[in-house]
Amino acid sequence: MKKGKLMSLLVIISLVLTLLSPAAYGSNGTKGGPATKGQSGQGGSDRGGSGGSHHDSSAPEILGDEEEGGSGNSSDRKGGVSRGGSDKGKGGGAKKGTPRKDSTHGKITLEVTVLWPEDITDPEEVDVILTRDGIDTVATTNEDGVATFISEAGGDCYLRGEDVPGFLTPGHPVSLIGSTKTVEETLEYIEADIPVEEVTLNESELELISGYPYQLTATVKPLNASNQKIYWESDNESVATVIDGLIEPVSSGTAVITVTTADGMETATCEVSVVSIESLVDPDPVAASKNEVVILPATVKANLDNGDETQLQATWKDETGEDVGFVFQVPLTNPCSSYTFVGSAAGTVDTAELVITVDQAGQPAVPVVGVSLDLNEVSMFVGDSANLTVYIIPDSATTQDVIWTSSNTGVAVVEDGLVTAAAPGSAIIAVETIDGGFKAYCQISVALAPEPALIYPTQESFDSPQEVCVNVKNLVEYKSITEDLVYHVKVEQKGSGQPLGEGIVTIGPDTEVFNVYDATGFVEGDNYSHEYYLSMSTDPKYPLNDELTLKTNFKIGTAVPTISMDNVRVTLDMVGGPLDGNPDGIIFLLCREIDLGDGNPSDDVSQSSWVNYCVNPNVPYDKLEFIDEVKMMGRTNAEGLADWIEPREPLKLGGYILLEVTPDGYIDNLNLVNPESEDGALLKEVHLTRDGVIERDVVNTYVADGSGPWGI
Repeated sequence: MKKGKLMSLLVIISLVLTLLSPAAYGSNGTKGGPATKGQSGQGGSDRGGSGGSHHDSSAPEILGDEEEGGSGNSSDRKGGVSRGGSDKGKGGGAKKGTPRKDSTHGKITLEVTVLWPEDITDPEEVDVILTRDGIDTVATTNEDGVATFISEAGGDCYLRGEDVPGFLTPGHPVSLIGSTKTVEETLEYIEADIPVEEVTLNESELELISGYPYQLTATVKPLNASNQKIYWESDNESVATVIDGLIEPVSSGTAVITVTTADGMETATCEVSVVSIESLVDPDPVAASKNEVVILPATVKANLDNGDETQLQATWKDETGEDVGFVFQVPLTNPCSSYTFVGSAAGTVDTAELVITVDQAGQPAVPVVGVSLDLNEVSMFVGDSANLTVYIIPDSATTQDVIWTSSNTGVAVVEDGLVTAAAPGSAIIAVETIDGGFKAYCQISVALAPEPALIYPTQESFDSPQEVCVNVKNLVEYKSITEDLVYHVKVEQKGSGQPLGEGIVTIGPDTEVFNVYDATGFVEGDNYSHEYYLSMSTDPKYPLNDELTLKTNFKIGTAVPTISMDNVRVTLDMVGGPLDGNPDGIIFLLCREIDLGDGNPSDDVSQSSWVNYCVNPNVPYDKLEFIDEVKMMGRTNAEGLADWIEPREPLKLGGYILLEVTPDGYIDNLNLVNPESEDGALLKEVHLTRDGVIERDVVNTYVADGSGPWGI
């Protein structure tokens, strides 16, 4: 297990001192656990667990060993990964909604219950807004009418509910200070007869082209006015009509669109000028070779009756009147000398002609036979950008055009290969060649930028509870400490402000750790399940909002509970290649970290692969055997859910690594950043906690033909 791992500032790190009991992993597979209902992570999807299934392949003997049981990140869940294009859809990334309560490391959880009058049917959900320092944070009520915020302590904040017609909008200050971990508040909506004061439109003037409608938006104010009903009217329906704000331009001229409220007869207007299309302009002829793929123009130029020009979306038909889309491939054998396509656009009966002339005497076009990307997986933080370079195979192919798509534009957008990270979550960037429709993929995982902890507890010895130390290397670097600096240190019991030990430590440029007991004289009580807080500050008053006041916590002497294998839920999806949409029968491993050797740092989990845990990777897939650091293994079923073999050694609290025996020709996303992490941890990093449920949506994308010794 890694020691001294960076966690977020104000993070809760539970250190548990115990020895894992020896156990053996039987040589034959055992039946998986009972079906369990999946729990939705942020942006994820509720997916039921799978029933037990017999694992026919042999499983190696796995011996137990002495290990530290540690507490991990109880927010270890991730949103689903969506798939775009013609692929089957799957849940997308981060979703607006209630933040998860298992992300409360060192922060305050604010639970807001929204109350409604008993005699009304309340909305299924409403937004609750928390304002602090002029910044709004929004949370949506769940099925119980509770909106949850995870927040740093911030003194006085203001809480309000969204505007709901016919109700007074609730709001009041809220205090988020002190050591309280959970604050409960209520917001009560009260019915009222609220009159309309005005109505506004999103546009006051518009110029539209005949045949191209436009949606006007009206806003009744106040937003919680009881009667939101409005009426629409055009004063010249020969020029433009309107229904529910949708303007249909009919002919050249002007018209005034008026919206009127039912309550108070308040009005707003928009003046609409309509122009008509006089003609479409023929695109320039295109010269092509035999077998060449030609991209037809997406738009055509149009002349308007006011003397202006514009580009209009085009549709194309061949000489027989059949729709041809936007791609035409010249026949390799016996092509015509030319091909004529007829383009049309909404709002006019006029057409445009595109002529493709064929060089019949020249060499045929060089076809595309494949495509690849320079990167197939990228970890990003919100706001980052990454350039993907596409390689057409062969590079002499005549048609080099490609189409870029993102499976989840809320997480990552792509334009000409430039990927921009928008929000935490996962996405698949796909590039497809116009010629041949070949695809290549890049998995993107986006997280919030990590905030390294400046202090965090470590365990120097597992034989004595008196060896809890605090690592301050990050503090020294962050504060640029170049000379000795005195810090005041105290230990408090959770929920109590009474110090259980106090003292001072001197932190210098070379200081790495100090012992909590030596520094404070702290002696724990008999109830070892208690949590203890450690605070550091250059100010003996430990000012709450002083940036030098650092706080973390630790546990000591608690017996390590066991974790049900049903709390580790893995879902696999296969994208592209021969296994597209077929995730059945893939092996997953839950492992303890090992020393990789060969110069690789043992604490670098990014270097860990299933091969490191395999006795011989060159045997058939069903004959693979694994070393004793593999604590649990299983296979995916036809739905992609991992059916775990019951481990004979109970799973304990602490850190693990999730690995996949990834099929040849594919890569998985386990080495990408976990979108739900606060410290930049990878998806493969798993921390089993008392109440935490681990959910991983693993995605395999196809990158090349496999050349391994086994198939699936």
